[in-house]
Amino acid sequence: MRQLNTSESKASSWDYSTLSNLPQNAAHGERILNNQHQAIDARLKQFHGEGSVRTAAPGTTFLLADHPEHDRDMAEQRRFLITAITHHACNNLGETRIGTSPAVDPQKSSKTKDEPV
Repeated sequence: MRQLNTSESKASSWDYSTLSNLPQNAAHGERILNNQHQAIDARLKQFHGEGSVRTAAPGTTFLLADHPEHDRDMAEQRRFLITAITHHACNNLGETRIGTSPAVDPQKSSKTKDEPV
């Protein structure tokens, strides 16, 4: 397992009109640095999964169980956030019905101009 951490983070505010480097408000600066650190950590730990859970939606979390790699992790390390969903679907109606009619292709219609409508 690899773990990357930043050793030091600094932020300062630069006001172009006064040309001075003044530190930001400490609480606000710490919050921004913490958010940036979390964003870096999140980019380093991304997974792709597949499944048939219909209630899965971006923004929801789930606890992964019975996985060979992640079962050794603590419960909080096995909690995952869904950030995106991509749906793949196909229509299997024609495969299961007996005697299905083929799809009509308007370019190759069986009717001609001389046939009555």
